[in-house]
Parts: sequence; C-alpha cells; structure tokens
Amino acid sequence: MKKGDFIVNKLLAWMGAIGLSEYDGVTSPAYDILRPIIAIAGEYYHTLFRLPICSSELKRHSRGIMDMRLRLYFDKFGDVRVPSPPVEEQREISQKLLELDNEFSNAEKILTKQIEKLLELKAVLINSAVTGKIRV
Repeated sequence: MKKGDFIVNKLLAWMGAIGLSEYDGVTSPAYDILRPIIAIAGEYYHTLFRLPICSSELKRHSRGIMDMRLRLYFDKFGDVRVPSPPVEEQREISQKLLELDNEFSNAEKILTKQIEKLLELKAVLINSAVTGKIRV
C-alpha cells in the first residue's frame, strides 16, 4: 500500500472501517487496497466513508449470514454510489469540516473547564453548608 491509498477492512467496512492511508507499507489480506485512478481529495472520501449514511450503503452491498459475518467484497465496492463533487469542491468541503471540527474541539475544552469549575464550586458549597460556614 502507498500513502493516499484507501484501506478497506472487508469485514468491518459497513461499520466505517475504511481510511486514507498515511503510510507506505504492507497490510493484511483482510483488507482491500484501493488506489484512486483519478484526482480526488482523499480527506473528503475518508470522512464520507465513515458517515452513518455511507456505512448503511456499504452494509447494503455487503454479503453474509448475519451482521457479524458481513463482508464487503471488492467487486461490490464499485456498486456503492457516493457523491462525487469536483475535486476543488471536495477540498473545500474537507477544509470546512476540519474548521468545524476544530471549533467543536475548542468549545468542548471550554465546556469541560467550566464543568470542572462548577464541580469545584459545588464541593465548596456543600462543604460550607455541612460545616456551618453558610446558612442554608
């Protein structure tokens, strides 16, 4: 496999086990290696293949006797229909998603700190009430 290839876990593809390789190397036979033959923004498809709607489409094309035995065969992967905007639009979508992800991560950090401070305040208030430092 080469950096920029898509690595597809045949057994877990329907659960989002598809990703853009960041490395050159080898992989197990349990994986299919897909190499783009046209210009694409790999990050766009990396995100797209992991979305629940895409996972359900991959599941629809998988074969097996039950969910835990489903397998997405290579010849069926080509039947999966996905949106394919122009490459520049793929890049714009990926960039916007990255920006939104960073905003959400920053908001999560701020909220986590606020929750920690509120929990500290709660502990101080309980302690003050129990020890009689404040009247309840």
